[in-house]
Amino acid sequence: MPRALVVAAISAILLSCVAHAQGDERTLMQMFQEDSRIVYVTIVDRPPSPVGLVTSEDKSRQERWFMVSRPQFDKMWSTLVSAGVEEYARSADDKTPERSFDVVNYYVFSAAEMPHGSKKNYAVPADKAPASIAVLAKQFRGYAK
Repeated sequence: MPRALVVAAISAILLSCVAHAQGDERTLMQMFQEDSRIVYVTIVDRPPSPVGLVTSEDKSRQERWFMVSRPQFDKMWSTLVSAGVEEYARSADDKTPERSFDVVNYYVFSAAEMPHGSKKNYAVPADKAPASIAVLAKQFRGYAK
C-alpha cells in the first residue's frame, strides 16, 4: 500500500463520513498508518452525544464504534482549530493542484461543519507540529485500539 495519500481522497472520505449529518453537526477525522494499513478515526458531534467510528482500508480490521463526551469533543475541536496549523489547511472544495502526504511523517486531520459550514483538511508535518497536535493525534490513535 503506498504511503502517500492525496488530500482529495481525504475530502471524499470526510464527505462520505458526514453524509448522514443532520443539522449543524461537526465532524473530526484523523488518518494514520498502523503497520501496513491506513486507519481512519472519525468523530461526529451528534445529539445526544458525539459518536466515533474506527475504520480501515484493511477489511480484516473490524469497524468499531465508540462514544465521546461533548466536553471532550469540544476540546478536541478547539485544539485543532486553534493550534496554529491553518497554514497547513486546505478547504475541501479547493481547486488547486492535489497535494500528497506521507501519513507516517504528517498528522492528517479533517474537520467539517455540516451541512453549510467549512470543510478543511490538515496535513501537518510531524516535525513542525505544535505539541497540542501531537497530543491530539495520540488521542485519536488511542480510540483506534
